[in-house]
Amino acid sequence: MMRQITIAVRCAALILTIVACAGDGPLSPGFARDVASARARWTQRGSADYTVESRVLCFCPSHMRFWSRLTVRGGAVVAAEFAEPVPSVYMESLLGWSTVEEVFSAAASASRDSIVRQLTGRFDAELGYPLEMAISCRQTALDCGVTYQMRNLRLQ
Repeated sequence: MMRQITIAVRCAALILTIVACAGDGPLSPGFARDVASARARWTQRGSADYTVESRVLCFCPSHMRFWSRLTVRGGAVVAAEFAEPVPSVYMESLLGWSTVEEVFSAAASASRDSIVRQLTGRFDAELGYPLEMAISCRQTALDCGVTYQMRNLRLQ
């Protein structure tokens, strides 16, 4: 099993590096290495069961702009509750939330998308999960771009 994970991580790193080196892709070679390294740390040390505080800045459902505590079980978000006081007009919802692995997958997918202008991010030094992953788009793309933010991840 560990060998399969190592091979998968190396393949993902190779794909990200090839896309970054293609010249006009949104990933710089250095950032492609950072993403691959962070994803490898997450794959080695992470878990399919954890809690994490997250918010998403985009043209998304409005509840996602507030820090929320997500409970992930078996690699799926199963609960979400606000982690900060919010106006009573906003309701907690599972709609739209992403797991750590889904944020990594979104970055990999965005790196191949012609409307994406740039990918940037920061990662937890120990576990490798994205503290922030920002995808920005070319000006001609409407309602495009997203910033995922995560903090206080606790493995279960």
